[in-house]
Amino acid sequence: MASKKPEPAIGAEDEVEASIIQAAQDEFSIAGISSTNMDTVARQAGISRATLYRRFPTKYSLLEAVTKQTSKWAAKRVGRLVESAPSPQEAVVVAFTEYARLLGTVPFFQGILDYAISRQAKGHRVIGRLFTKDRLMVHFMWDMVETLRKAGATMPDEDLRAVAEIQARLAMSLVLAPSLLVDMTDAKSSGDFARKYIAPMVY
Repeated sequence: MASKKPEPAIGAEDEVEASIIQAAQDEFSIAGISSTNMDTVARQAGISRATLYRRFPTKYSLLEAVTKQTSKWAAKRVGRLVESAPSPQEAVVVAFTEYARLLGTVPFFQGILDYAISRQAKGHRVIGRLFTKDRLMVHFMWDMVETLRKAGATMPDEDLRAVAEIQARLAMSLVLAPSLLVDMTDAKSSGDFARKYIAPMVY
């Protein structure tokens, strides 16, 4: 009688998915999203093509998974930095400055912003998804609401989410299309901008 196929160890599936997402993030960052090949991702993750496609049927489903995980990481990083802010207004300044820095320096974020504005890739669909459920903006907004509340903000959650989304969208826009009014690559410049124009929105 043939022996039964051994069951995967507890957590093995999660480890496989984590290795896929890490390999994909590396490839998206190095080769660019349009040029990333699923076979290369499978090879770098140390798995078969069948295993990769069973979990992520398309490159775009894989891109969304990487975006979601990287966004969560960024939101947590910003949240930790904001924890020591003396007021909700300064919390907004710290968050805006760090968010701008991440968008401008983290290779994956640079890659997805480049992809989003690529006509050839029709990236406007991707940039749209960044603002929907379980994507970049949602994680950032909810984390910022909690953080600003801890920093002393008294305004309603809905208004806090609006401020968080405004600053995130503004930071992304200014990184994509550099402005003469603010240098988003300079922490002092972006901080001064946030302190003057965004911080007053919070109470």
